[in-house]
Amino acid sequence: MKITALFLLTGVAALALLTGCAKPAAPPPAATTSADSTNGAAPQAQAALPAKPQKSVAEQAATLLQYIDSRPECQSFRAPLEQASASPQGAPVGLNMAEIMDQAYKAGCQKGPG
Repeated sequence: MKITALFLLTGVAALALLTGCAKPAAPPPAATTSADSTNGAAPQAQAALPAKPQKSVAEQAATLLQYIDSRPECQSFRAPLEQASASPQGAPVGLNMAEIMDQAYKAGCQKGPG
């Protein structure tokens, strides 16, 4: 059988198309350097995200005060939060703010929009 130029050209074109559609080879695993292996340091797969700064108890209480009405009947809910918002940073406050907010909402002391 004699190979013609057309047959050879068709075969080369088919091979070129197949190599273009092939999946790329996976990258080789990262090699550890001798410094890493002597220190016992394992390579990190992903850098840790920086921690979000936490609000202090005083900041949390001040934020919650915005949601409680200033009517006289709501002062019993505002007073402990006002005291907590004035506390020095880092001072322990034995206050369950979620419970205060829940009671204030049940009593109708939440502020309206605006």
